[in-house]
Amino acid sequence: MKKADNSLSRFREILKATTRINEYISVHNWDDFQSNTMLQDAVLFQFSVICDAIQEVDISYLEKYDYPWYLLKTFRQLLRHDNFTIRQIAVWHTIKDNIVDLDRSVKHILTNEF
Repeated sequence: MKKADNSLSRFREILKATTRINEYISVHNWDDFQSNTMLQDAVLFQFSVICDAIQEVDISYLEKYDYPWYLLKTFRQLLRHDNFTIRQIAVWHTIKDNIVDLDRSVKHILTNEF
């Protein structure tokens, strides 16, 4: 598979995962999230998909766009190695504060690059 094809596929995976996260939490508030371990697991799984996919994207695409991609790579390490110490409030704030920007950035890349 060519790098462009692989990156396109990975960006689509990221977009699907951000959509799912938004769907999962659309009818929930913080109290629901913190008390619902199944919801937490579903969201963390989608973040894992995002973090794994970003590792496979050709860096030349990421360098063109102003988004803190390194945060996703760092979060990936946290998910892999420190899963029991993840603070759910931090995950909630990431969803509320950052997932829209990630979604927007990926859509922008898909429009401009592929």
